[in-house]
Amino acid sequence: MATVYKRGQIWWVRFRLNGVHVRRSAKTPKKAEAQLYLHRLMEEHAQAARGEARPLRLLTEAVDRFFEECTLKPGTIETYRFNSRICMRLLGHLSLEEIDRRALSDLVGSRKRTGVSDATIRRDLAFLGAVFSMAVRWGWVDTSPVTAFNKKALKESRARTRFLTREEFDLLLRAASDDLKPILVLAVETGLRKEELLGLATSSIDLRRRELHLTNTKTSAPRRVPLSSKALKTIQGLLENRLRPRSSYLFCKTDGGRIGNPRKAFEGACAR
Repeated sequence: MATVYKRGQIWWVRFRLNGVHVRRSAKTPKKAEAQLYLHRLMEEHAQAARGEARPLRLLTEAVDRFFEECTLKPGTIETYRFNSRICMRLLGHLSLEEIDRRALSDLVGSRKRTGVSDATIRRDLAFLGAVFSMAVRWGWVDTSPVTAFNKKALKESRARTRFLTREEFDLLLRAASDDLKPILVLAVETGLRKEELLGLATSSIDLRRRELHLTNTKTSAPRRVPLSSKALKTIQGLLENRLRPRSSYLFCKTDGGRIGNPRKAFEGACAR
């Protein structure tokens, strides 16, 4: 059974061939173009099933499908989208078959000439490796050139471990804005990651048990975080503030929405 169907304003195609279910976005708001795409795609898959020449696929096509089908965490997808823009600019004109060790070497050389770090280049290659792994699964290529590429010349980023002294933290706290201060205190007192802290819901706070119940964590594993006296007092001060808007977030804007990244405020406090 083969059909075209609409998701929003875009037409999609779907068919089953030799027990394999295939679904793709036709990337068009026109039904006639989607039907032509369906027939062409079915013919390509039929040719591949008969052992005939496999159609060449551009990296751009593979990247589009990768983002449609990947089930990675939002943070990883956001990072990969940044990597994809670089890789598409440098390699997007090539088919998957044309991307070999030489093409990857050219990518590395081009990135180095712009002054980016080896760690950043490694992330570009990690993204390409993820795309090629999916392409192998789709039957678009047989192997991934990223796996065979020698990355020894690209140095691993050195882990940075840096703790503020009590004196440094006191200086930072005094220089911080009133909105930033409780964020800094809870960051130190709880050890929460930035995303966990800024996305903390009031429903996750148990004042009676003096703990936080986290469900949206980096590892996707729920956990409980005990609250020190200072952390408890800071949270109570935020919740009992008469000027606080109605919000499901502990840290919120005047309209009740979640605050964004307080990076500028933090950098300003560091500078002061």
